[in-house]
Amino acid sequence: MKNFKMKSCIFIAIALLIFSQSLFAKIDPQWLSGLSARSIGPANMSGRIGAIDVVVSNPNIIYVGTATGGLWKSEDGGITWTPIMDDKPVSSIGAVAINQSNPNIVWIGTGEATPRNSVGVGRGVYLTIDGGKTWEFLGLEKTEKISKIFLHPDDPDVAYVGAMGTTWGENAERGVYKTEDGGKTWKKILYVDNKTGVADMAMDPKNPNKIIAAMWEHRRWPWFFKSGGPGSGLYITVNGGKTWKKLTDKDGLPKGELGRVGIAFSVNKPEIVYALVEAKKSVLLRSIDGGFNWQVVNNESDVGNRPFYYHRIWVNPANENILYMLHSRMRISEDAGKTFRSLTGFGQAHSDFHAMWIHPDGERMVVGNDGGVVISYNRGKSWRFVKNLPLGQFYHVSFDMETPYNVYGGLQDNGSWVGPAYVLKERAVYDYLWTTVGGGDGFDTEPDPEKPGAGYGMSQGGNLYYFDTHLGTSRGIVPTESDVKHRYHWNAGFAVDPFKPATIYLGSQFVHRSPDKGRTWEIISPDLTTNDPEKQKQPESGGLTLDVTNAENHTSILCIAPSSVQEGVIWVGTDDGNVQVTRDAGKTWKLVSKDLTSGKKGKVPPATWIPHVEASKFDAATAYVVFDDHRRSNWTTYVYVTHDFGKSWKSLATPEIDGFVHVIEEDTVNKNLLFLGTEFGLFVSLNGGKSWMKWTHGVPTVPVRDLAVHPRENDLVIGTHGRSIYIIDDISPLREMTEEVAKKKLHLFKVQDSYQFQQGRLSAYLSPGDASYAGQNKRRGVCFTYFLIPSERKTEEPESAERDEMRQQMMARMRQMGGMGQFRGAGMMRSSTRVAVTIEDTQGKQVARLNGTENKGINRVYWNFREQDPQAAAAGQARSFGFMRGGMTALPGEYTVKIKYDGQEVSQKFTVKSDPRIDVDLDVLKANYERGKKAQSLSNTINSAGQQIDETKKAIQTVVTAARTIRSPKTRDLMKAARELEAKLNELSEALNPTPPKQGIADRSAGLRTQVMRAVSGITRAGHEPISQAAEVRYEKVKKQAEAFLEKFNGVFQTDVENFKKLLKETNFSLFKPFKPLNLEDK
Repeated sequence: MKNFKMKSCIFIAIALLIFSQSLFAKIDPQWLSGLSARSIGPANMSGRIGAIDVVVSNPNIIYVGTATGGLWKSEDGGITWTPIMDDKPVSSIGAVAINQSNPNIVWIGTGEATPRNSVGVGRGVYLTIDGGKTWEFLGLEKTEKISKIFLHPDDPDVAYVGAMGTTWGENAERGVYKTEDGGKTWKKILYVDNKTGVADMAMDPKNPNKIIAAMWEHRRWPWFFKSGGPGSGLYITVNGGKTWKKLTDKDGLPKGELGRVGIAFSVNKPEIVYALVEAKKSVLLRSIDGGFNWQVVNNESDVGNRPFYYHRIWVNPANENILYMLHSRMRISEDAGKTFRSLTGFGQAHSDFHAMWIHPDGERMVVGNDGGVVISYNRGKSWRFVKNLPLGQFYHVSFDMETPYNVYGGLQDNGSWVGPAYVLKERAVYDYLWTTVGGGDGFDTEPDPEKPGAGYGMSQGGNLYYFDTHLGTSRGIVPTESDVKHRYHWNAGFAVDPFKPATIYLGSQFVHRSPDKGRTWEIISPDLTTNDPEKQKQPESGGLTLDVTNAENHTSILCIAPSSVQEGVIWVGTDDGNVQVTRDAGKTWKLVSKDLTSGKKGKVPPATWIPHVEASKFDAATAYVVFDDHRRSNWTTYVYVTHDFGKSWKSLATPEIDGFVHVIEEDTVNKNLLFLGTEFGLFVSLNGGKSWMKWTHGVPTVPVRDLAVHPRENDLVIGTHGRSIYIIDDISPLREMTEEVAKKKLHLFKVQDSYQFQQGRLSAYLSPGDASYAGQNKRRGVCFTYFLIPSERKTEEPESAERDEMRQQMMARMRQMGGMGQFRGAGMMRSSTRVAVTIEDTQGKQVARLNGTENKGINRVYWNFREQDPQAAAAGQARSFGFMRGGMTALPGEYTVKIKYDGQEVSQKFTVKSDPRIDVDLDVLKANYERGKKAQSLSNTINSAGQQIDETKKAIQTVVTAARTIRSPKTRDLMKAARELEAKLNELSEALNPTPPKQGIADRSAGLRTQVMRAVSGITRAGHEPISQAAEVRYEKVKKQAEAFLEKFNGVFQTDVENFKKLLKETNFSLFKPFKPLNLEDK
């Protein structure tokens, strides 16, 4: 629903569109850290795993390398996880190797070794010597994919790297590399050719100089895949790679060309080795002489299931006859490979297995698949799914206009889902709040603008369906085939019309349109692709093993972008380089990219993939197009814009952009505010694409595949292919961020109107524990965003230990409740008494006061609608972090916020509105407010009485303690009066809060303070409903009790306390002893 209802946003805030061309030269990206993104997950489907290693001496320490979601570490056996390479320029992990002699040393090979159509890419080797706290880059950047790393068990400087190389082209940076100086230099010790790389390696457990390398020739094109060739084969060395022997059919390997091979030594008997070989007839081989000679043990038809994607084997360390085969299911053989059975059911673990680690005892297993990580402690009899790794690989994201709004998206091999962007009845965005609406690989998933809870989803190959979450049903709505076979892409283009919400579009080589939500269809275009028959041989794709799954479908439409400005304007992008546009709803079409994709200098190579076209939200003639040619081994950044329906194009690519591009998104208010998603992260431009900066505030290095700006809430929704979904709440300050703002000492950005949502607690969990994932919730209340340049402090003001402890506890509590989206570090939580934030009503009366943060750049502080506690206000206290207690909830209406800092003051008006989900009677709300204010005065009065009693008792104790050292008749009279007064004060104190007769949970309901608290709460918490009869009766009853108590209280203080004070004066009592000068006797 990215385009639907956008028309209302077009004419908003035109004045915000003027920006300096040299803006980023004057704005430090770190100044924008106050707008940190929050992760909402989900994690219940997790994502693809590339590599796993575990510390043998402490198996609670686990490292998991993901396909595109970075490297994660657990130190408690997989209960909690921490990403430890998020700031590095790569997120795809192919190999993890722990130095078991010193487990703080870990080597990482980047680039996953599962070369599917959406495979992640790597950038070489990294090393940590402190368990992941810091990292050193060791080179081999152009290897792109690393399948295995082996470390010499006795020499930490020696390592072997198996490089698969690029999948989408030929390169020389592949083969087996060795370092003997800790990664400072590398030597290529096994190389076949520029088409062949290392699919797997195995090191003899008892002889680190003996290695078997499985070399694999393979190649992908955008339209075809080929596994196998003359370069593939098994190579063995016994001298650390100085010399290698290629094994042949004479050694027992299959004749003819080979494909991918998986290799594994038995740990307890290294002379036994297994090899899973892709060939014309794939087989499982076994060697009993350490890998020099091989025998076939299994050649069943399912022994080599989809080898390019799996083909990995492991041997149980405790039993050489127990063999594990990873493919679509994890299978086990207990007879040396002769027969296999499934070790996991789909209810226990996701399908498509890639990585495994087995403890030397053969019992504990950590396994990774397309749906995350599972752990077994009993050799696979039972499994625990790790449900707090948010590794979702989203292709698309969208949103609806519900309150709270929902986020929709489709993921690699994990279907399509819908879940809340934030919640009002829970602590956090928990996984149970997400609903799956379709299976397979999920792609564009959009809501039905006319029916909440319903929408459109799609799996691979254009398999479109309509779902209804209320009924839990879906129905297929794929267009009827015409005389020509439709070519639907793996990730087919889809759109909902922004002017006619029942009209939808789906792309094959044609644009299909349905006016009735998929019940009937018509074709409104000719073939908009190149229709190149050489790129339409998908039934032959796979090489030695067919793999026809729609993944290589080509010459088809990737994206459809109807204009939200002018009805009938539709932009289309294809996977073979065509940008087409119609201005008459499909009657005529024009190819507008012919010159742009000519391949000339400064242009795009012909037939380049177009993953996204962004129709401008301001001008029908304007569109943004991104091209992605990495599928032909070209990582060049291509971003273009046209302002004249494609007659001319301008490049928006700059050196700041890292990686090939997946998506571009234009803001809904400021046309110069652009967002860009690349393979390596999120990039932002404040000046229409003249310059860009990488956004690192809460968003790690990860492929960003889709972006959407919510027009009502101004949130940026970020769909990542590896770390699920992030949201930057209220990006409106970026619309105002100019060079002029950056020069100011203090600037207050526009305050958005805020809603007083009724929040409840209807949870599926009481105590979810540490192993559950809690997506970060949106902060409640009015958000004040300001830009500040801190003044130098004359003296550093250290934070008190008490305040630091309170802050740390609050941060821990917010993390538990999913509310840490705004606080990425401890510094973000530190408020400053020098930043005074006050809120005033229309009469100029101060209703609340907060302390803001004092960070250079953008800061944010939240007011939770609570008026300040009158007692705290009288004491001149401000609440930190935006949390106010004690006061009434402010009424809806107009307010003014003022921020003062170092002699500067900025102010702005804003509106507080009622919860839009319910019908609020403002008369009832105002009556409850006035009634609550009066009731609150009763509570404050009783609290003041209790405070006075406690203070007076402490004063008496001070007098008594001092008087005990003075012996005189007057002192005795004073002590007697003190005891009598203390007894009366104790009587008052007991009336307020009775002392329990013994330890334990006591009934305190008889105490006046408890009764007042409950009665006042019944009045002040009525909310938008009329105050109940029971609450009124309870309040009136306790009010009479309070009046009686206060009569007695006043009598004691007006008479007894005053008499005691007179007695103190009459006895000339003093806490100070008479002063007598001191002199030295020895002069």
